[in-house]
Amino acid sequence: MKFARNPWAVWGAWLVSRAATVLIWILFESSVDGDVTYYWTHISEMIAGTVPVAQTMVEYPTPVLWLLQVPWLFSGQAQFGFLVAFMASFLPLISAILASVALPLAVQLLPAVLGLAFFRWISRGAVLAGMTLGMLIVFFTEPPGLILFEGLFVDLPWGRWPLTIHSAAWGLAFNLLLVLLSSAATLRAPDSFQRSRLHDAMFQATQVKVGGNCAGNKKQKARADLFE
Repeated sequence: MKFARNPWAVWGAWLVSRAATVLIWILFESSVDGDVTYYWTHISEMIAGTVPVAQTMVEYPTPVLWLLQVPWLFSGQAQFGFLVAFMASFLPLISAILASVALPLAVQLLPAVLGLAFFRWISRGAVLAGMTLGMLIVFFTEPPGLILFEGLFVDLPWGRWPLTIHSAAWGLAFNLLLVLLSSAATLRAPDSFQRSRLHDAMFQATQVKVGGNCAGNKKQKARADLFE
């Protein structure tokens, strides 16, 4: 938790992960930029005038050559600069793809809010299990999951938003189902008293009854003491 609250630690971890990715690319996977090198070579020759436009990458339509001149202009006339500019040109597409799952993933936090504010019998393990399942279902009914599976040559039969129902609803339905089943199985778990302490503290501070009935807490405490 202290790590997550420190923005410098988070940014530092992100920079380390990016540096590790670049290091792996340079040392072990340098061949993956072959196509980009191909683009750089032919666009440079075309701009220099050594090769006419009609003979430049004839397998692509002419508008592609116009688009590839954009990263070339930001490359500083260097091959590595062209590679960086070419990769940066995909950031809006990646952002759009990730933005499509932001709201459905946020909806999967609803059981956690319900357990915190209203229903003390919802356990932490149930919330984590339900949230994980819900997020996976969201991922597999949105473009990122579909694109990933298409890249692995595995077609998902249901496509995006099965039965025209939003991915957030699909994820939340299975999320709540797993939370209810898991919470019912752990209703009398030894940690049930610990789950009630926060709700009791909220009641004492606000005099607003939340988290269900407070009756039986002494019995729960006695049961918890037996397992300590």
